[in-house]
Amino acid sequence: MTAPEKKLQDPLPIKPFAKDKVWGNEALRVAIPGSKSITNRALIMAALNPSDEEQILINALCSRDTELMIAALAELGMTFQWRRIFVLNSPIDLCVRRPKTNKFKQQAELFVGNAGTVARFLTAFLATQPEGVYSLDGDAEMRDRPMGGLIEALKQGGTHFEFRGKENCFPFTMRTCAMREAPDIIEVDASASSQILSALMMTAPFWEKKAGVRLKGETVSEPFIRMTYKMMDGYWKNSICEKEGTFLFQCVKEVGTKFWSIDVDATAASYFLSLPLVVPVKMEVKLGEKASYLQGDVAYLGILKKLGFDVKVAREETFISREEGLTSHDDIIKEDFNAFSDTFLTLAALTPLLKEKIILTGLAHTRHQETNRINAMATELRKLGQQVEETEDSISVTPDKEALKRASGNGPVSIATYKDHRVAMSFAILGSYDLWGDGRPWIAIEDPATTGKTFPDFFEVLEAARKEATLPIVTIDGGAASGKSSTARGVATKLNFMHVDTGSHYRAITFALMKEGVSAEDIKAIKDAVDRIWVGSDISENTSYITVKNELLTDIELRSPEVNAAVSKFAAVSAVREFLKDYQRSQRHVAVVNGFDGLVMEGRDIGSVIFPDAPLRFFLEADESVRAARRA
Repeated sequence: MTAPEKKLQDPLPIKPFAKDKVWGNEALRVAIPGSKSITNRALIMAALNPSDEEQILINALCSRDTELMIAALAELGMTFQWRRIFVLNSPIDLCVRRPKTNKFKQQAELFVGNAGTVARFLTAFLATQPEGVYSLDGDAEMRDRPMGGLIEALKQGGTHFEFRGKENCFPFTMRTCAMREAPDIIEVDASASSQILSALMMTAPFWEKKAGVRLKGETVSEPFIRMTYKMMDGYWKNSICEKEGTFLFQCVKEVGTKFWSIDVDATAASYFLSLPLVVPVKMEVKLGEKASYLQGDVAYLGILKKLGFDVKVAREETFISREEGLTSHDDIIKEDFNAFSDTFLTLAALTPLLKEKIILTGLAHTRHQETNRINAMATELRKLGQQVEETEDSISVTPDKEALKRASGNGPVSIATYKDHRVAMSFAILGSYDLWGDGRPWIAIEDPATTGKTFPDFFEVLEAARKEATLPIVTIDGGAASGKSSTARGVATKLNFMHVDTGSHYRAITFALMKEGVSAEDIKAIKDAVDRIWVGSDISENTSYITVKNELLTDIELRSPEVNAAVSKFAAVSAVREFLKDYQRSQRHVAVVNGFDGLVMEGRDIGSVIFPDAPLRFFLEADESVRAARRA
């Protein structure tokens, strides 16, 4: 088994956010894909569930790492179907079903790429099979990644391994017995990766011989262990408990729910939350209401606070990062990233823009991930003229902004990415800084396709954010029949702006909720239903119209007596208002991706609630006689 050959792309120049062209102070809102860590855990748990009912992973990540997991499980007999639920920001659901016979293939050749979660979780899952013979391999880089702690633990349960290369490394063949020979307690060395312990935790309830799992020594990235524990406790009630340092397990007899909600990737969010360090913009990124409990990488927000950012929680599920002028920290700032090490690359790449030397520690295990991450970051930062020191466990950088100009004086510096998605994304954010003040690129990213591992559309999202930062926004408010529509359409046509009339939006949501059978008096039902409404945008000439389930509603549907009677009641519900506020703000993105030069939006409260920081806001008035004539 070998990986399909990929043609490397030419280095991609990163266009900076031109400082002098950023419009106003309106927050940029970026849609982040689902978490890889949560998606691949949910896929393994869905495969283990003792039911052949369809399970739905809401907002699942579609990337190389998750596709590797899906491909392996499909080879074993599972079926999968992606379905897009929102046209606008394109989060997608994944429908998952176990084999109809509820039995997996007992012989297969499987490929894990360079995905640590797939390599470890899949290997542990295969060990639950009663009489399996499985041949596994991965990319060349995977053959050097640590698997020994997991393999030695599975051997204690009777799983037999035959290695076709180095001991305890890929490629290998495993012969399984459902862990029927397990002792009462299996001790595991997860010092190299927390994924080793997580793999055993998820699969232990399904071993033929029930056994506890005890950590030998310590592990890294401990928040990922808490993530696994909370997911198991949430979806398989009473399946796991911890007693005196040992994890104990109960057999899972039924599925707690058929729906699995996948939070957005907090590590991917760190790149865009860091943009205010690079360009004077505000950022708003939705992490999901459970993100702070499941993903340790939200701790990166604390780092931003220390650097002088104003980080606020606007709602339970939304974080906003805003630059208020970076403050000077101590002469040497030292931060331990062990518990959220994936984000150390985000900050390391941006150190040339900081004021003082910074030391990032707790990183020894990152030398054995997709690449030697400490060495990779040190090498590329030195290429940019920075003074860098590294130890086995740390990297320190003394920033030198002028050295960036010396390094890029003859054109963009080409940044090697070492087949590591996080190296690529981190330096792309640095490249968004307008170093020369004229918007010219000064960094180019080699092999940009490497971001497909966790964030396939990263560079498209970054470019869209750059365009949105400079997109002119015009808001037109006013009373009924004050001339909002004719004025807005005229401005949009003259300037090649996208026009949005918000008048039909509340009616469309009211129609959709009533069709779902939701009463305007049932606040809880409205909250539960509103996020299931499939809304999008349909562009006709230069006007954006709201759609429901990909369909435009007719005036007869929007202005029926039933809608007329209920629209004000639904509009009074905060969940409906927040939903439409997000939708209306997202029209900025719709304008960019459809090639318009700006956005003009009309309606009530557009300039005060939807885009309060828009650079051009108007309120129209008209004489009563003129308004009466228009209404007539």
